[in-house]
Amino acid sequence: MGAALLMFSRMTEGAIGSGDGMLFFITGIYLGFWKNAMLLWGSLILCSCWGIGLLAVRQIKWPVGKRIEIPFIPFVLPVGIWLIFL
Repeated sequence: MGAALLMFSRMTEGAIGSGDGMLFFITGIYLGFWKNAMLLWGSLILCSCWGIGLLAVRQIKWPVGKRIEIPFIPFVLPVGIWLIFL
């Protein structure tokens, strides 16, 4: 999974950070494929919810044309903690 994210990072010219790919490469070694997949999907769901919230706020308050970038790594921590107790 980490190798795929690193490949997507190269294909998108950095839109997906290479640090994300390295993190999932390392967590895949320790967690295995299925738990690493759960970590990725759970993090994507949390990040998507945050992005939808930002989109709603942007429609109300922010000026048009301002670019927003959301870091992905902070959304991995809550899912990782949840996986520990699973």
